[in-house]
Amino acid sequence: MKSRHRRHGLSRFAYHALARRYLLWMYKMTKDELDRIDRKFTQLDVDHFIAGYFVKVSDRLNEKSRDALRPYFREWDAYVGAKEKDAQDLKYVAPGELEAHYAFLHLKLQAILCAVRRYLGPKGIGEFQRLYETKAIENILADTSGHR
Repeated sequence: MKSRHRRHGLSRFAYHALARRYLLWMYKMTKDELDRIDRKFTQLDVDHFIAGYFVKVSDRLNEKSRDALRPYFREWDAYVGAKEKDAQDLKYVAPGELEAHYAFLHLKLQAILCAVRRYLGPKGIGEFQRLYETKAIENILADTSGHR
């Protein structure tokens, strides 16, 4: 029986390169979708910490300063509340019940990681994770949109 690359008329290198690029693309696209949902929950942890800091600091302010800052604190609380609702709606159908699309994305990512291990070996997973994280950090540092 012919090897996979020979069956497709490719050199071993060409087959490996094409498979690697396709797997990396699938990993990136799936991870991006999952991260759009999961990062909201991480952000919420940080946002709640910041809100708690505002409460702690405002207790030490004089009344005039506290009154001047109150609209900003309310705006922050509204922002966090809206993000919390959005995050819950994206991930859950009901409390503790995952939204089907979110559950599918997790299964798809697991399948992609199994394929990476199969076609590229276990080191391929670490390489993809490092590449993805490096690119994510670069995108954050290059972002000039001013969104919070």
